[in-house]
Amino acid sequence: MVASIASGATTEAVGVGIYMGNACATLRSGEAVCWGGNGSGQAGVDSTERQILTPTPVARTKDAAVTAMGPYALFRSGFHFACGLHRSGQLSCTGQTPPAGGIMGLGARRTRTPAPVAAFRLAPVQ
Repeated sequence: MVASIASGATTEAVGVGIYMGNACATLRSGEAVCWGGNGSGQAGVDSTERQILTPTPVARTKDAAVTAMGPYALFRSGFHFACGLHRSGQLSCTGQTPPAGGIMGLGARRTRTPAPVAAFRLAPVQ
């Protein structure tokens, strides 16, 4: 169970990903919450705060393309970034692309995105 920020009620988590001081949970509702380190925007909560102390909803509605992708099937954190696979098969990411570039599927180097942006579409598994 993950505590809801707004109401204090609990919401069922169907998956949790933890990486180097940052954690994200995918909720049964298709939303995602993250907490912990956010120095690179990897919590996806559209905040410049370096630490997110409580599970906070990922800012999925900041980008119309990400909103159109629909709910998450899973959301996981990585090294200075986090990505969510949407039930539609599309991918969105937040955080910072490292100097080598390419990890978030955005093609840019050292790009910081504090809220999820569209990355690329995965082909459906046959």
